[in-house]
Amino acid sequence: MPGNTSPIRSTQRAPRSCRPCASRKVKCDKLIPCSTCVRRGEADSCAREMVMVRGIVTSGKDPSDMPSYQELLEENKRLRNALAAANSEALDRPEPSLPTRPKKPQHLLESPDALEQMLLESPPSAYESYQKLDLAHIVVPSRECSNALVAYDKKWNSWVHYALEYPIFEHEHEEFMDSLDNGATLSDLDPAWLSVYFSVLSAALLMADEDETLRLHLPGHHDELLHNWYEAALLCLNHSDFMRQRNVRTVQAIAILGMCFYNFGDSELNAHLWSCAIRIAQSLGLDGSRSDQPSIPLTKEAQRRLWWTLVICEWLCVPYHVPQVDEADFNTPLPSMDPINEPDDDIQPVQYHIVMARTSTVYHRFRESLRRGNRSIGETVHLADQELAEVINTLPEHLQPDGGKNPGMDHLEAEHPWIKWQRFDVSLVLLHHRLRIHRALHKEWLESPGRHEGARAVCIRTARDIIWISQNWDQPAAMRRQWALSLHVFVAAVFLLRETRTAGIPVRDDFEEEIGMAISYLDEVKSRNVVADRAARILRRALDGDDL
Repeated sequence: MPGNTSPIRSTQRAPRSCRPCASRKVKCDKLIPCSTCVRRGEADSCAREMVMVRGIVTSGKDPSDMPSYQELLEENKRLRNALAAANSEALDRPEPSLPTRPKKPQHLLESPDALEQMLLESPPSAYESYQKLDLAHIVVPSRECSNALVAYDKKWNSWVHYALEYPIFEHEHEEFMDSLDNGATLSDLDPAWLSVYFSVLSAALLMADEDETLRLHLPGHHDELLHNWYEAALLCLNHSDFMRQRNVRTVQAIAILGMCFYNFGDSELNAHLWSCAIRIAQSLGLDGSRSDQPSIPLTKEAQRRLWWTLVICEWLCVPYHVPQVDEADFNTPLPSMDPINEPDDDIQPVQYHIVMARTSTVYHRFRESLRRGNRSIGETVHLADQELAEVINTLPEHLQPDGGKNPGMDHLEAEHPWIKWQRFDVSLVLLHHRLRIHRALHKEWLESPGRHEGARAVCIRTARDIIWISQNWDQPAAMRRQWALSLHVFVAAVFLLRETRTAGIPVRDDFEEEIGMAISYLDEVKSRNVVADRAARILRRALDGDDL
C-alpha cells in the first residue's frame, strides 16, 4: 500500500485475508473490501499484503474460476433436473431387500425430566373464560392508549414475532380507529385483522412494566384487560373461519400469540394453532414452495422473517416433538438485514432473529441426527457443540455475551434500548440449548460413572451460568416475563437438583444457593406468567423432598 515501507516477506502462499484483519487477528471473509473493514468504515484501506512467493512479488488472488450468480442458477437447475430424473427411475424400481435403519422413536430422544412435563401441562380450566366471551364484551382502548400499545409492540415485540411490517400496520391501525370514530362496531370489521390487533394488544400489555402501564391510561384493570384482549384475539380468530380459509392474518395472529400462550397456561392450544399456522403459511407459499404465490400484503423480506418465526419456534419447541417441517421441506433463506445507508445501520433488531434462526437450525440438525442414529450420541453431541460454538463465535459485537463491556456500548444501548435485552436473551438461549445438547449423554454417564465427565461438567457449569445471568439481569421484572426465560431457569435448576440427588449430596452442601436463586427469580416474574408460578411451586416441593 502507499506509504508502507515494511519489507516484503517471503512465504509459500499469498494470504487472502486483508492486512487490517490479519494485523488485528480477527476473522476476514477474504473479499476486497471485506465486510469487517466495511463495517469499521475502513473499506478504502482494505487490501491484501504484498508478499514474495517463489521469487515473485504478488498478493492473494480470488479464484479465477468463481462461478457467476447466473451460472450457479443454471447449475442448480441442471442438478434439480438430474435429481428428478433419478428419483423417477428409482420409483420404477422395486424396493431393495436390504433392511434400512429405522428412525428412533421420539420418546427415546428427549427423555425430558418428569418435572418439565409437569410444568408444561395445560390446566383443565384454561379455556373456561374464553368460552364465555363475545364481541359485546370486548374492551376497545382509546386511540391514545391503542397508539401507545402499538408503539410498544414496534419497539419491544416486533423483532420477537416478526409478524408485522411497520409502518404498514400503523397505517391499518389508524384506519381501524377512524372506522370506530365513524360509528363502526367490531362486528362490522374484518375479524382476521381484529385477531392480529388484539394479539398485539395482549402481547404488549403482557410485557409492559408497571410504570409503562400507568402512562397508557388503560380502560380498566391491567389483569382483566390482559385476559380480555387475549381471549378477544382467539375469538376473532375463530370468527375469521381460519380453518376453512387460508389467510396470512391467521399466521400473523398466531405468531404474535406465541408470546402469550404459555403465559396463560395454553400449551396445548399453542401446539395445535402453531401447526395450523405452519400449514397455512406453506399453502400461501411463505416457505418458498410456490411459483404462483397468492397476493400477500407483506414484502418478500417480511414474509421470510415471518416464516422463520414459525420455524424457530417449531424447531426449539418444548417439550420436544418431531417437527412438522424439515430443512428439506422449504426453500426460504435466512432473514436479511435492511440496507445499510448510515454507519449505525449495521446494528439492527433483525440480527437477533438471524441468530435465533441459526441456533434453531443447529438444534434441529442435532435432533435429526439422534433420530437417524448414524453416529454415536457422543459424536452427535460433539458435532452439535461445534456448530453452536460457530454461532457464538460469529455473533455481532453488540450481541456477544461480554458485549456490554465494549467502549461506546452505553451510548448504543441508550439509543437502541432493545440491545441489552437481546444480548442477555441470546446468551440464555445458547446456554440453554448447550445444556440440552450435552444432557443427551445423561443416561450414559449415570449407567457408567466416570464416563462423559466432560459433558456432565459442561451441563453443571451451563446450568449455573443460566441461573446467575438471570439473577443479575438488570431489566424490570416485566421485561423478563417471557415464559421461555422462566423455562430456561427451571430446566437449569432441575438439572442441578437431579445431579445433587444422583450423587447423594445434600442440596445444602452443593447447589442450594443456585436453586434458591432460581426460585427467587421465578417468584419475581410469576405475575401474569403461569410457567414461572408453576415452576417455583414445583421446585419448592422438590426441595422439600416430595416424590415428584
